[in-house]
Amino acid sequence: MKRFFLVLILFSTPFTTICSQNLDELSLKYAKASFTELYEFFSLPNDAYNPEDIEPNVKWCENAFQKRGFKTQRLKTETVPLLLATRDYPNAKKTVLIYLQIDGQPVDTSKWHQPNPYIPVLKEKNEKGDWEIIDWNNIFFFIINCISNSNSISWNKTKFPCFFNFSSP
Repeated sequence: MKRFFLVLILFSTPFTTICSQNLDELSLKYAKASFTELYEFFSLPNDAYNPEDIEPNVKWCENAFQKRGFKTQRLKTETVPLLLATRDYPNAKKTVLIYLQIDGQPVDTSKWHQPNPYIPVLKEKNEKGDWEIIDWNNIFFFIINCISNSNSISWNKTKFPCFFNFSSP
């Protein structure tokens, strides 16, 4: 019996490593593909004081949910429409509800430390402790560096501190 377990462990370890590598590669493939969509979404103005900003956000979310197999329905209100997205699973025993709010806080562009609050940027701290904008195209390498230098839940402070400064002034 001990021999059987030893053989099982010896042969399952490479399989586990291969599965883990495949999962990592698959995860990175989909993550990388999502960065363009993330940039596109963050580029949409969504100032709550400008109701005309909200319609392009609702349309974008409708398309994004429909692309993922959700049925969407607009719910009219006195101000801006609400979007309900549902995806039914036959014989499901539980329901998951996710609430998203796509109208943002009012924006005072004079208090932002970047050219435009609706052009997403990545920032890293320089040697002086100031935040510098880095090329968005580096997001993939930025995240990979953060993941490879991760220490469980907390991030190690390396050349690329793992902090995304997408929306704060």
